Amino acid sequence: MNAKLLKLFFFIPLFVFTSRAQTDTLLTLTEIMFRPSAANSEFIEVFNLSHDQSVDLAGFKIKYQTSSPDSVISSTGNTVLQPRHYAIIFEGDYDLDTGIYKNIIPANAFVLTIDDNAFGSSGMSNSSDRNIYLLSAEDDTLETYLYSANNSEGLSDEKIILSKNNSIDNWSNSIEVNGTPGFKNSIAQKDFDLIAESLTIDPLQPTAGQTVEFNLLIKNIGLETAQSFTAIFSEDSNLDSSSQTGEIFSSQNLTNLLSGDSLNVTAELTLPVPGEIQIIAEVSFQNDEDTLNNKLIASFTVDPKPFQLNDVVINEIMYDPQSGEPEWIEIYNHTDESIDLIDWRLKDNSSSARLTNESLVLNPHDFVVLADDSTITDFYEIPVAVIVFNLPSLNNGGDDIVLLDALNNRIDSVSYVPDWGGGNGMSLERIGVDDESNDPSNWSTVLSPLSGTPGIINSATPKNIDLALTSFSPLNDYGIIGEPSLFTAKIKNAGTNDIQSYQLKIYRDANQDSTAQENELIETKIMGFISSGDSVEAELNITGFAEGVNHYIAVSFIENDEFIFNNTGFAKLTGVVINEVREDIVINEIQYAPSAEEPEWIEVYNRSSKVINLSGYQIADNSDTARVVSNYLQLLPEEYFVIAKDSTIINKYDLTGKFIVSNFPTLNNSSDKLMILDSLDRVIDSLEYFSDWGKTAKSLERIDPFGLSSSEINWQESSDPLGATPGKINSVTQKDFDISVTMLIFEPEHPLIGTDASVFAEIKNVGKEQAVFNLLLFEDTDNDSIPD
Repeated sequence: MNAKLLKLFFFIPLFVFTSRAQTDTLLTLTEIMFRPSAANSEFIEVFNLSHDQSVDLAGFKIKYQTSSPDSVISSTGNTVLQPRHYAIIFEGDYDLDTGIYKNIIPANAFVLTIDDNAFGSSGMSNSSDRNIYLLSAEDDTLETYLYSANNSEGLSDEKIILSKNNSIDNWSNSIEVNGTPGFKNSIAQKDFDLIAESLTIDPLQPTAGQTVEFNLLIKNIGLETAQSFTAIFSEDSNLDSSSQTGEIFSSQNLTNLLSGDSLNVTAELTLPVPGEIQIIAEVSFQNDEDTLNNKLIASFTVDPKPFQLNDVVINEIMYDPQSGEPEWIEIYNHTDESIDLIDWRLKDNSSSARLTNESLVLNPHDFVVLADDSTITDFYEIPVAVIVFNLPSLNNGGDDIVLLDALNNRIDSVSYVPDWGGGNGMSLERIGVDDESNDPSNWSTVLSPLSGTPGIINSATPKNIDLALTSFSPLNDYGIIGEPSLFTAKIKNAGTNDIQSYQLKIYRDANQDSTAQENELIETKIMGFISSGDSVEAELNITGFAEGVNHYIAVSFIENDEFIFNNTGFAKLTGVVINEVREDIVINEIQYAPSAEEPEWIEVYNRSSKVINLSGYQIADNSDTARVVSNYLQLLPEEYFVIAKDSTIINKYDLTGKFIVSNFPTLNNSSDKLMILDSLDRVIDSLEYFSDWGKTAKSLERIDPFGLSSSEINWQESSDPLGATPGKINSVTQKDFDISVTMLIFEPEHPLIGTDASVFAEIKNVGKEQAVFNLLLFEDTDNDSIPD
């Protein structure tokens, strides 16, 4: 019997020891809800710390403060708590189907209740600290925790690190309303949790254009190694504290950050523009259980870049404007960066003035015009900002102009004198922005047809792309209605770049406003390659012009032309209806070697059936041309017209027809070329005469108006007693009716006084028509050879 008792004594203590040791090790209190947001909603949470052992909670008890223990029961009969799982123990009257935790408790959580309707005698206190005990089925105390009654409604006490440590440092108030029954505590250390611990910038006070270094310290406060994650840097341009794809300037993929370790990640960004900047640095980790600590935001100010000499240059000066126009200065941003002109100043020899006390940004390679009156826009179309301020008065005899930045640093200065250019209503232009401000050869009077070029590239500055129309004119000043008229246009590539192709546009300026309008476009000619500095000439046949003066505009056009004031040319063409043609009017009589008593003269004859306006007609010889008729003058069919060098012609001849005194080229006595030209410079008649065609002193008469002008046999010296027939039919020209007395004979040849004598007259009809005539015989008693 003693042997049997000994055996029993050995077995029982071994079983009890093993069971209690397991339970003490595996189970721990993890959450206490003593101030729920709804009645009958208190709970106590227990966690199985083991990774591979289950614990049967049958017979376990919860003891509240000094109250009697409450037994733990299961509505399903299952009381086994699986490894790494939570058990939530509710009051006996908690309604699991409708209670406040219905949609909070995860499906895999283990839900139990106690065997009565309240923890302790009437539930847990929310105003004073109380002890909670977890008892085994054998009433052994497995866990105890003194909760702190400082919670807001709906917030539980949660354990931070899931261990047997129930000290006050390992517990805290939940940050989740209604707690975390059945899942990880809101304040518990996460398995995976990366935080953005700090963000620093270098330099601390950057300036525009500097490259700034950003350092993000990432720390792994999770329990597990972070295998793969990304550090992202963004410039929060819209200041919404949220990173968008277009704002990211650095994204770095990183791996293997051990629990408790930190990693410093660096990114760089160049900040070209001054102003307020906000940078977002964040860590993106797919497994992260707490993303609220993954982002840091740094806000700072980027100061303007310190300005250098000639960052902004004085580019054009109107120191002596036309009446009514204000003085003005143009400045130019010589840099690739925007420059704020707030608090900049301009001064001359005697005064200084602030440009503006508000922000005004001068864009890279752009202009701003400084004027002392807004009326400058009445004189120019200015495509840039105009600052109107108390501009120091500019002296016509020369002045010193100094441009200062907001820190009173001298950025540019010019000491101009009138010899440099400008004045008399014309601006003084800088030629090259890269060249010295005070080099006289770097300045010029404006070359534009306007008196200045405020807000655009200077006319004197060489351009990269500059197409110039250097001439545009018709071949003749007139055009014959119904026929094409040839125009020529000369185009020069005045820029430094070669031009592959361009357009030449021709407009008929119908309203004569000297402005090319699309509805006036009559031709567009596509032109080809032209190298820098070269010129080409284009020919254009223009039709459709009207009678009278027609106005035309030619425009050479290329995209991005940097100077458009030299692209346009103007021309006029007089449209005429042709009346006379060659030899409608002929040269009919020439007095090229007159006696001293008369001047040189020329007679022309209208042999046509047309009425011809002689206005603009010209006489030309071998070397010179002169307009002989300036005003309207009609020449009727079969009418003569005499052009004499002076009025003494009327002393010798009875000019009953039309004549004019006009200075024409001197006629050579030996020989000369002689032409009559109309107002269009067309040759109407021409010949070359020689002295052996006729004797001097007498005129040279055309025999047949319809014969050849240049034929010697069609010319003969005048047979008229006066030696010429100006203004009437030529003496050598066959007449329609012409009876000639060819011979007069007395018989006897010398009769005696008092005797009879017979007179015989030979009459010849040298006219073209039959003649009926009378023969009259006169005795010339006064010997004046004139029949009275």
